[in-house]
Amino acid sequence: MPPKPISSPTLSSPDAAAKIIKLLETLHVKLDSKPQCECNQLRQELMELKKVRGKSAEQPPPPLDTYSAVKMAINDAAAYSEKAKRAVWVGRPEESTPELTLASDQKAIEELCAELNDGSLSQALNDGKIRYHRHPEVKADRKKRILKIVFTDEKTRDQFLSLIRSKRPSTVSRVPGNFVRRDLCPYELQLERKARIDAYALNCKIGGLAYGIRDEKLIKFNGIPRPLPAGYETRPPRGYSDLALLNLTNPAINTSLFLQSNGMNMTLNESNRNPSSDILSTLTPMQSKPTVNTTAKGSGTGAVDRSSSEVIVPIPSIHLSVSSDCISPSSPSFSITSKSLFSDSKHIELFYSNARSIRRKSHLLSFIKSLGYHLILLCETWLTCDDGDAFLLGSQGDYVAFRKDRITNAEISRGGGVAILCSPLLNPFLIASFSSDGIECLVIDIHFPSQSNALSSIRICLIYRSPSCSASSLTSLLSFIDPLISNSFLICGDLNFPSIDWTRLTSPSNNDFFSFVCDYRMTQFVDFKTRGDNILDLVLCNTNIVRNVTPSLPFADHTSISFSLGVPSPPLGDFVPSRLYHLADWESISSLISSHDWTLALSSLDTEHASIYFINFCNSLLETFVPKSSRSPFSHYPKHLRILYGKSQRASSLASNSMQAASLAKRFERALRVHSERVESRVIDSKNPKAFYSLCKTRLSSSKSAPPGIIDLNGSLLLTNKDKALAFSKYFASVSTLPMHAPLRPSVPSPTIPLFDLPSISPAQILAGIASLAPKCNFSPDCLPNIFYAKCKFSIVSPLLIIFNKSLHSKSIPSLWKQAIVKPIPKTSSNAISTFRPISLTCSVTKIFEKILISEITSYLERHNLFDFNQAGFRSGTCPSTRRNALWYTMGKINGTPLSVSPSIKDLGVLMQSSLKFNDHISRIVSKARAKVNLIFKCFFSTEPGLYSRAFSTFVRPLLEYGSVVWSPHTVTLANHIEGVQRNFSKRLFIRCRIPYSLYPDRIAQLSLPTLEHRRLISDILFLHKSIHGFYSYDRTNLFKLSPLARSLRRSHSLRIVLPYSLPKSHSNFVTRAIDRWNVLSAEFVHSSPSNFRSHILSLPSISFTSDSLLRL
Repeated sequence: MPPKPISSPTLSSPDAAAKIIKLLETLHVKLDSKPQCECNQLRQELMELKKVRGKSAEQPPPPLDTYSAVKMAINDAAAYSEKAKRAVWVGRPEESTPELTLASDQKAIEELCAELNDGSLSQALNDGKIRYHRHPEVKADRKKRILKIVFTDEKTRDQFLSLIRSKRPSTVSRVPGNFVRRDLCPYELQLERKARIDAYALNCKIGGLAYGIRDEKLIKFNGIPRPLPAGYETRPPRGYSDLALLNLTNPAINTSLFLQSNGMNMTLNESNRNPSSDILSTLTPMQSKPTVNTTAKGSGTGAVDRSSSEVIVPIPSIHLSVSSDCISPSSPSFSITSKSLFSDSKHIELFYSNARSIRRKSHLLSFIKSLGYHLILLCETWLTCDDGDAFLLGSQGDYVAFRKDRITNAEISRGGGVAILCSPLLNPFLIASFSSDGIECLVIDIHFPSQSNALSSIRICLIYRSPSCSASSLTSLLSFIDPLISNSFLICGDLNFPSIDWTRLTSPSNNDFFSFVCDYRMTQFVDFKTRGDNILDLVLCNTNIVRNVTPSLPFADHTSISFSLGVPSPPLGDFVPSRLYHLADWESISSLISSHDWTLALSSLDTEHASIYFINFCNSLLETFVPKSSRSPFSHYPKHLRILYGKSQRASSLASNSMQAASLAKRFERALRVHSERVESRVIDSKNPKAFYSLCKTRLSSSKSAPPGIIDLNGSLLLTNKDKALAFSKYFASVSTLPMHAPLRPSVPSPTIPLFDLPSISPAQILAGIASLAPKCNFSPDCLPNIFYAKCKFSIVSPLLIIFNKSLHSKSIPSLWKQAIVKPIPKTSSNAISTFRPISLTCSVTKIFEKILISEITSYLERHNLFDFNQAGFRSGTCPSTRRNALWYTMGKINGTPLSVSPSIKDLGVLMQSSLKFNDHISRIVSKARAKVNLIFKCFFSTEPGLYSRAFSTFVRPLLEYGSVVWSPHTVTLANHIEGVQRNFSKRLFIRCRIPYSLYPDRIAQLSLPTLEHRRLISDILFLHKSIHGFYSYDRTNLFKLSPLARSLRRSHSLRIVLPYSLPKSHSNFVTRAIDRWNVLSAEFVHSSPSNFRSHILSLPSISFTSDSLLRL
């Protein structure tokens, strides 16, 4: 553990103060040996600026030496701290005598506190904690003196001012010219007077009340300007002169900070400060309100918002940061016209926010991701284990997600949780995670290129600590973090320590976290309030790499934080243009392929060279007639959203807790929500199923890709693509097994079974093979996707026919057909290389040839009954349900040996219990379905019922119906448990779309949704129909047998069935559920084809709300 930092001396006694003053006196001679100190240089620059602007040059006061300036600043610190506790009532009239004035002031303050209706203020007034006096004490010839109200602390003062601004009490507002503000410093008074003069001059020029002042800034009011009050032009503000009219052409000129204190005039400008030589940077800030970081991104001057009260002159204040050398001297103006805001940034950019449930804020997160931050840190995600990463990632692979969710139970409610979204370019790697009572923590490493081309790393720790967290949990967290601290260690998160004063590095009570930060010499970089009047969200680091810490767009009631790390950002990957097949000229491509003489071109070539000729010819056509994509320089969000976001960013950077910043943030959030609704409406109105499924996939399905950091079998971390490729190749080669070549027995011709022979391939077989391919833009080694074969299927039959027959006759396969693009797919969330499985992406032409051969070989084996009867996989006429139904009554022994008993086993996606019940399986699929329903309502904003019902039918209902022939419940509890998913979905849909409430049967009737019980019964009848007609091959003697009636009845048919057992033997068999309805169907439909039978069954009215239904209405 590094040594504790040396504590700075405190003025705890007069002796200590005398020692410090004596020490300064011994040093001031050396400091004053320079021609001028920094303060005098700034003063001279101020005088030169005034001369350029045409103002009368004032004679500068005698220059102060450095020691005197420092001593004066120390003496003034107490005075400025007292100003932070005072409010000023301007315009309060006085009485004829001081006694009457005092009594009138007391009565007015009592009435004001009573009108504010705040118990704490009234109690403080009664206890004598609120004092007041007129300033100055002697009236002299001053017309009106201000009334100063003194509070015990700054927090109470701010609460008092906030109530006055929000409630606008008549005690203050009923008299013109009355207002209450905070007690201003001298330089702030000058700013206010300058803004008042500018407002007066502008109002006089336009002849109306259009401009005013707020917080020492010039603002423009909304709407049409009101007429000037009577005599307005004859009552100029104090300090007004005709010279003020010279600034009317550009009123926004007040961009420097003027400071007047004891006859000393100076200009402090962040751009000309030298932190290493500025002795004032080591002092405590003299006035912390208002605090504006001049290095904020987007804090350009002259920002104009025409839709609300707008700040004409953004005035920076003195910013004496705890670590001023970490602040860059200037920041570029804010712009988000590019697709990635930080695409050209030289540093790693980070965004932090307390989301307070990310489920309903995916549209905000998507916008933040579009800005191109390298890291996005989120606290209070409120996600659980049932929520997928689609909330965070969507379907794009731009980020890698790391999560630590709160484990909820009966005692621990929802909330908490942290998540980190990191660009894969940083090669992030999860180090550890921690969870305790009220605390969640994630620790990752990011890697970036250094000057030596080696990868350097920074360890990032994201923490959420609940306000109700116990001391033992905090101790456990610090014990968890302690061994993980590296050379560059950054802590970020919502720690909820409002009592710690990070400016003065003090804590009113013993705080383990504060001691931990001091022990490791970490610097806290957030100097603005993140929630209310407190700094709850922190950015701490033990090295000097944090830059540009500024407030940003809030996700909830906490101000978000954007900052950067002073390390080189990773280089952008090379852009590889892709073919835009939806813009291809397929007519020209097909025409050129058809007009080519393939017989002449391929007749003299062998199989290998014929395949190469065909591939090169087709690729040359695609290069000519298929356009390629280019890197888009613009964001996919509309311009008005980007402008509104820029305004919100500027307002947050200037005053994060102001009403204007909150208003702009709400406006942007509403506009972004409206934009999402419009996108959804356009997809719905287009009637394009592909566009709808693409939108749903983007919102509901997260991308699956290999994580950036891979752990090799020997435990080493692999980060570069070359190392990963070699490791995957080595691992897949080690686990793959070569096919077993058993010695073939000499073939003995069978008198009954002919030998298999495929003399040639026909064009019809090729067209059937092409039709079996999904028309998509897939990757393949020959760069010819399925969509190419689907669009040009009639043109390419001729060359494929020649190549396929050459391959058959020559007994050779082209080498490219044996190659594949191997894609590692992670089966779990682990980074270990052993958890990946290879997926081989072969050529599309290989799949066509393979399907033709498989079809012929399977047909030969089926025709001569050469398949084993128990084989269910890879055979037509079999499915998972037939396999389970065949084993339903025969499991128990294999070759006479009893099987070992297991409480449950997962077979082809269905969880089967030893008791032959499916309670666990139903609970599992219901949980998944409810999570998907939640995701639908969180990711969509439209009020169109059709969108939600289609999304439910596409993404939720299949989860509840897969394999239902096997596990369909026969108890009331389980049937209603499943039906509760659709019941809850329809209720929430009606609330979302503002449809009047109705009962469940009426809701699903309006949505054209049958009950899930009805759909399961339909599946049973369809399965029974295919089984009777032989479309499914399995032993059904234990399930049912045909038993036509001896005499003909009106509602009977020849395919009537009976059970081969007594009814109580099985209540959950599909035959038991469907036999009554099957036997009463008309003979016309039971003998029809599967497609016609399905159409007839689906056209029948719902049969769920009958007397034998298990549903409770």
